Amino acid sequence: MFTHSEIWAALDKIAEKNRLSISGLSKRAGLDPTSFNKSKRVTGNGRLRWPSTESVSKVLACTGTTVEELASLIAGRDPDETISSRLPMISFQQATASTCFDDAGFPIGDAWKEITFPYHVDRYAYALEVSDDTLLPVYRRGDVLVISPDVHVRPGDRIVTRSHEGALSVAVLRSLTANSIEFTTVSPSLESWHVSSRDIDWMARIVWASQ
Repeated sequence: MFTHSEIWAALDKIAEKNRLSISGLSKRAGLDPTSFNKSKRVTGNGRLRWPSTESVSKVLACTGTTVEELASLIAGRDPDETISSRLPMISFQQATASTCFDDAGFPIGDAWKEITFPYHVDRYAYALEVSDDTLLPVYRRGDVLVISPDVHVRPGDRIVTRSHEGALSVAVLRSLTANSIEFTTVSPSLESWHVSSRDIDWMARIVWASQ
């Protein structure tokens, strides 16, 4: 048995996993965009409104969510252990194109492909595939790095940076001031260098790697 709040929370989590608003999930399922709005979950006279079996079935079909995953979400289990995420992915080589990111470092454009990631991550995360061996011995050709542009970066974090010229770099953030940023290499040599803050478009934290 499950409660009214548990089934709606599960639908909210499915929307988040698929990088959709709750109205966007309704639209993808072929329903009225307002079908799942929070304002409609209780009627004007206070009666609880439940999603129909048909609408839940359409949500599962359009998002590729299994009944087992839905049951786990209803039970409130750890989403990292119960549900995967779909992430946009691109290679480092392709990602140097200026049309792949917006000014804040969020993925845009049609060059990205979608992959299934076995863990739950935030809705803005994306993946970069290592294209060569320049990051050895830490990252090898074919390794996948999951990046979150929405996570605050701190000294000690492994990050991806993009310069004004469009070059992508992987480094460790060592220090950050209003005018200057210090990085070290991810390799054991730990070489460091400084750049002006004005020369960096954005930085984003590496939250997972497939090593």
